Amino acid sequence: MRPSWAFGGENVGSWVDNIVAHLLEAEFPSLPFDHTLLPGTLTHETAEAIFRAIVQGDLAAVEVASAYGPPLGLSSSVQPGVFDPSDGRIPDAIAKILASGSGEMAARALLDLLCRDYGLNYTLATLYLLAFVRSSGSGVRLAQGHDVRTPQGEPFVSDWITQDLLDDIRFSDSIAGDMELASARPALTWNMALPYASLLVDGLQRAEGDSEVAVQESRLVAGLEETRLSLDEDRDRVEGLLLELGRAGEPSLPELIDGLRSLCSAADFRSFYAVAVDRFGWPAALA
Repeated sequence: MRPSWAFGGENVGSWVDNIVAHLLEAEFPSLPFDHTLLPGTLTHETAEAIFRAIVQGDLAAVEVASAYGPPLGLSSSVQPGVFDPSDGRIPDAIAKILASGSGEMAARALLDLLCRDYGLNYTLATLYLLAFVRSSGSGVRLAQGHDVRTPQGEPFVSDWITQDLLDDIRFSDSIAGDMELASARPALTWNMALPYASLLVDGLQRAEGDSEVAVQESRLVAGLEETRLSLDEDRDRVEGLLLELGRAGEPSLPELIDGLRSLCSAADFRSFYAVAVDRFGWPAALA
């Protein structure tokens, strides 16, 4: 590398970028993304904006995402602000890695592998892993006592990041350290249903083991029954209100009430979760 190539930029930042690009090309001749098209240094703050805009659909950050999404293979040049990893190499790589390990792998080992074999840093590897969760229906189990937060800064109540719960997490600089296991097809647990359940029934908590889960599940079912009885008692008033809203062209509340009735008929947390995801998609739709 000639000095004029490294130090031909306008400032120290551009010099560092030139040197890093040269080192990456030397170590990884075929990077899984086009770093030459990146408009700037990929900092954690930039990665967070990409996650919010492309993975979570936050329009406030779409300008940054549109600039970085296509070269990273997380969106297309036709719709740069819309999540579309179909042309990206890393999602396929993660799928093959997990398949080689019976569908599961320690998250730290997976991130290390992505950094070692594909020239990523931890921030970018974590971004790709969460994008893979969005596109594949896979999941990441979090360590006990994790400190993952919601976008509002509240504790994230589940211990799994799944496709439907991605919008409820903040892409912090510590989230990789809280990841414990990556799974191609995670089995449903009580803690996956908790972000939905806690919005309808107060006092529910994370649970480990059959006995703890049984206690929380019984509290959920009892709380749902109370809500169902309240809906039934106010049926005439509610249906009158829904009729008026329907005439006014407001279909969202009738759909919400109908969805709540379906939820309140659940006999266990598994059927509750299935209805919640099917009717509402993610916890915020219930809030």
